[in-house]
Amino acid sequence: MVHESPADVERVMAIIEKMASDSEAVVRGEMMEHLPHIVMVCNELGLPTWPSIVNHLLPIVVTTITDADNQVRKTAQTALLVLMEQNLIGQQYVEEQLCPVIVNLTHFNMCADYHPSVVALMSKMAPLLGSEVTELMFVPRFTALCSHNVVAIRKTCATNFGDFCAVVSRQVTETQLLPRFCELARDSDWSVRKACAEVIMSVSCACCLPTRKAVLAQVFDNLLADVMRWVRVSAFQTLGPFITTFAEPSITGLAYNQQGELVLTNPEGFEFRFGNQQNDYTLSKPELYEELATLMAEKKDSRREEAEDGEKSRSSHQPPGDCQFDSFLYWREPIPDIDSDLIVCDLASVEETQCTADSGHPTETETESTTSSQHSEPPLLCSHFASRQPNLKAGVGEWWNPDPQQEIVPQPLIDHFVSMSDPSNASATDIDMAHHCAFSLPAVALTLGPRHWDLLRDTYTTLASDRQWKVRRTVASSIHELAVILGEDMATQDLVPIFSGLIKDLDEVRIGALRNLSYFLRLLRPTGRNHFLPRLADFLKTEYDYNWRFRDELAKQLISALPLYSPADTCVHLTPIGVALLLDNVAAVRQHALNLVTQLVKHVSVEISLLRGLLAELAEQFAHSARWNRRQTFALLCSKLVKDRALVDDMFARDVLPHLLDLSWDPVPNVRLAVARTVNSDIMDYQYFCNEQNPHHEVLVQALRRLQNDKDRDVRYFAMYKTTRSLEQDVDSRMKFSST
Repeated sequence: MVHESPADVERVMAIIEKMASDSEAVVRGEMMEHLPHIVMVCNELGLPTWPSIVNHLLPIVVTTITDADNQVRKTAQTALLVLMEQNLIGQQYVEEQLCPVIVNLTHFNMCADYHPSVVALMSKMAPLLGSEVTELMFVPRFTALCSHNVVAIRKTCATNFGDFCAVVSRQVTETQLLPRFCELARDSDWSVRKACAEVIMSVSCACCLPTRKAVLAQVFDNLLADVMRWVRVSAFQTLGPFITTFAEPSITGLAYNQQGELVLTNPEGFEFRFGNQQNDYTLSKPELYEELATLMAEKKDSRREEAEDGEKSRSSHQPPGDCQFDSFLYWREPIPDIDSDLIVCDLASVEETQCTADSGHPTETETESTTSSQHSEPPLLCSHFASRQPNLKAGVGEWWNPDPQQEIVPQPLIDHFVSMSDPSNASATDIDMAHHCAFSLPAVALTLGPRHWDLLRDTYTTLASDRQWKVRRTVASSIHELAVILGEDMATQDLVPIFSGLIKDLDEVRIGALRNLSYFLRLLRPTGRNHFLPRLADFLKTEYDYNWRFRDELAKQLISALPLYSPADTCVHLTPIGVALLLDNVAAVRQHALNLVTQLVKHVSVEISLLRGLLAELAEQFAHSARWNRRQTFALLCSKLVKDRALVDDMFARDVLPHLLDLSWDPVPNVRLAVARTVNSDIMDYQYFCNEQNPHHEVLVQALRRLQNDKDRDVRYFAMYKTTRSLEQDVDSRMKFSST
């Protein structure tokens, strides 16, 4: 082996050094890709020559970071981060040799083109180095680069500002970083200001609440009123998440997950990720605020007490993710908004001459789920920051005069947020502004609390009737989470009328309301729930019959909604829906409809008169139908009733079994096959019917024997195969008994 000879190791290292300095960029890049694996293998082997290997390989990585080829530089940076994540580089080496080299790269004018990538590398290394090393080695140079004369460097500093704030202490954030951030937010170049608007939420989470209100709120207000449209667009996209940082400080903060991604977390473990790559800003289906609902349900009593006492509400933020509201596949493309398309064209023509560089770069925030986490340091530095930075707070008193009704969030921010639903603002700034407003509104409502719902009520009503269907879809998909926040009284009063309008909308909008139907109904007062009973049948109507997933979802939701209604109401309003779904042309819908009708029978079984009427209707509709597939459905329903023990034994034997046995004479083999499988696999396996003393046992045995001699081979098989299996099980049980 080579590692057994130090001389051989030196020769191999020389080859690696030669390849790392090859004239071809492809060779250098390939070498950098394999270098971390080489180091990891050497480390796992525990070679005595390990120090010598490290002394050869680490300088190669550091040197390649400054390579002239952009792709090689990125590969070298990735290799360095991998080595640090795997703890293959000693802390002392990092502090004494690596960090100074990286910082020195930003001091040479000839390396100015490398500065943005070096700043990005510093931000990625910060969580791996920890707070103390980052503050000592990187923060001084980072703050100096924030004032660099190269726009690209300042923009990179602004883009990575949140990463530094998440690592360093609150004192360093407020005394050293925040003043620089305020300068960047006033930068002469619009792209720098745009980057500040995209990361201001991360900066806000790292500051104490008084600093957010006194400094960052005014900075953000200026960004919302920026002269450049693209800055305003990014600011309005971030407005909702920024407002959530004004919620109870004990549940907000930043952290890094195991992948080194900047996230908001809470003690329950939920998290959202903040990416630093430019991605298209698309709003999603999400099982919007799904974790928020769980969290709120667990703390319902405490939240109600907070609302009564006028305390501040807790906050959960969910930035947009990747088209999560529309998980169902449709056979046609969603209906386009023609007016919106015209506005896009108009805006494109107006802005075309102003800027082309970053016109396709919206906000960089991405989301995985709802959350927040505690920032361990107490807000002891706010007064110190105020004394050190008096110029930042000049004029704040004139700018922010809080509404006496609420002091949770600076009122100008709420006014800006409410204005996002105004169609005139969409034409002037961003046609998707209402979409962003609808997505963030539940989080903003949670921040303000139920007591201040009146500030958002009109905005929510406007969004629910917006001309863009995707805005209404977002409202429909999150209305159940808003009901959690408001409580059953306000939800019944204010949300029921909106929900009633949404279920009459396009299928693309209705599906958002339908997917959370049972959950929403559970959050209403009984009067509000009963209001929807006659309307539930409207969900059976779709724009296109082949949209079967809509009906399939309806069956699932009604199963969960059954316990919310009395047996009498269930029979009157839900039985027709269940029967209609059992008659559906799609097998998947009928399968869930079987579960629905079975649970419906079980729910009604407490009222004998209602139950007998229901069973008689099912027998009339299916067992005595002229269509063979409906008769087959009745046999399958009987199987489900027996498996789930939906009926008491004598009730099933008296009101259901005779109709099933009549079908054993059916002329259609598929019907007889379903009967044979039900009788043999389910009924005869049931202790009540397999007892020879049972008066129905002999009738069942005769029907089963007749089916075992049926002229159709498949019918005979299903009438007999379970008998053979039962005998085998009986033999096995006897053998186990005898062995004991």
